Amino acid sequence: MLLSQLDNKTNLTILTHPVWQEVFAWLQNMPSNLPEGEHLIKGRDIYASRQNVATQPRRLCAFESHKQYIDLHLCLGGGEIIEYAPASQLKPRGEYDEAKDFFFYHPIDQATTCLLQPGTFAIFWPQDAHMPKITDGQNKETEKVVVKIKASLIKP
Repeated sequence: MLLSQLDNKTNLTILTHPVWQEVFAWLQNMPSNLPEGEHLIKGRDIYASRQNVATQPRRLCAFESHKQYIDLHLCLGGGEIIEYAPASQLKPRGEYDEAKDFFFYHPIDQATTCLLQPGTFAIFWPQDAHMPKITDGQNKETEKVVVKIKASLIKP
């Protein structure tokens, strides 16, 4: 998991793979009036979903992780809390949904808390379970872009 600011060029230098350069160039050049819905960046290898999401109390949210995609959540407006925990430390709730690339997990008492405010982004790799949409106590919704990056594009 990585948490940073979109305008912090120093932190972005650690993401040196060309895929990240493509993702951040798209984010920095996306129109401010990008409509809600899905936007292809590089076919199904890299795509973005522009969303307005209602935030909720933590007890109504769920941990998730993905096998095929890395998630980048960028807050455009409002705000939310996203919790993080290593997927290996969580108990799956149900089977993996291959069509939707989702694992869901049973809740845990404590996790790392990430506050997303406008300009803040978080990256979650397949081994990173994350619980988005948690209310930050101030915003009833968050305006965000979630970029999905096929994990196989970035080989160690």
